[in-house]
Amino acid sequence: MFWHAYPFAMEFDPHSGDYGLGFFGNALQQGGHYLQHPRLGPLCFLCSASSANSSTSTVIVPEDAYHRRMFIEPLALYIVAKAGTFQRMELQTEGSSPHLSVVLNATEWGERPWSRLQITLTKTSDSRPGSDFIVTKGGMQILATKIDANTFAFEPASDGSNTEVVVSWGKQY
Repeated sequence: MFWHAYPFAMEFDPHSGDYGLGFFGNALQQGGHYLQHPRLGPLCFLCSASSANSSTSTVIVPEDAYHRRMFIEPLALYIVAKAGTFQRMELQTEGSSPHLSVVLNATEWGERPWSRLQITLTKTSDSRPGSDFIVTKGGMQILATKIDANTFAFEPASDGSNTEVVVSWGKQY
């Protein structure tokens, strides 16, 4: 399968799967990437980043097609919403309790298809700060149910609004 790039062709070939294969690759790898470059500062790919109330906190809003995957480079943390979608994240790197606040939505197209929300946390480098992740729901300090080594499940907000969870870690930033 390939793109028919001959100057006389240059068209979509419905039999080769060009569109299907390209769309599948896009859907499979879709996700946002946030990083802090030493010279360029905070950068986002398929997301937007802005300073929150303090200079030590960054608000990250996904802008990809699915809002389900995000890579947080300062922590080398790949976070996936298995059930629910990300509305925004806030990364707090300084202070006595560094954390990542994640706001998820349990509704799609006016419906509420999920009775429980799930996120998976994958650490991709041990040289970055953060380990022994703990997920709590909002400010209530209710621990999320740990399904396996990386996956946490929790109840969505009962009123249908966004649900906030806080990801904190054992090793300090």
